[in-house]
Amino acid sequence: MTIAVGFRCSDGVVLAADSLYTEGVAKLYGQKIFPIASNGRYALTIAGSGGVPSLKGIVREVKKSLRSGLSLSDFSDIQDVVESVLCAYYPKHIDSAPKNKRDDLAVQLLVAMWVSGRGTRLLQTYRTDGFEVEGHGCIGMGSYIASYLNDVFFPAGSTPSVRRAEPLAAYIVGRSKH
Repeated sequence: MTIAVGFRCSDGVVLAADSLYTEGVAKLYGQKIFPIASNGRYALTIAGSGGVPSLKGIVREVKKSLRSGLSLSDFSDIQDVVESVLCAYYPKHIDSAPKNKRDDLAVQLLVAMWVSGRGTRLLQTYRTDGFEVEGHGCIGMGSYIASYLNDVFFPAGSTPSVRRAEPLAAYIVGRSKH
């Protein structure tokens, strides 16, 4: 069961995810949060759930698209890059797979975005679409538990600071895994 949560905070964005990969009967630990370094104008960090090879491939393609010299100056520009990568990746690598393998290859993403002079935002994806998250977002098999815990700790209308959200994000992921 993969779980990732993201909080849009008053002073930034917090992402948390478990690190357990399940491959058949094997249980391995690995990365599910991928920072993409800032170039001084923008930065992003991607957390994902679902097929690990797909997740890593999508992150690689997002990095490649960002390096292509695009002039990104707004959140919508970054969202366009992420959605373009998903729109190319899904038909080629996920939807073309045998039907019984597609669920294992599919991914959901939480994308923390920072744009110089504009602040931070949180984007959540479903297949090839992205939408901005107000408050918090949860993805993965344990998302219903995490969403409930998020609502308990951060009721609608409350915006935590990064300092307050960090330990609670770790707690929520841990309890959701348990």
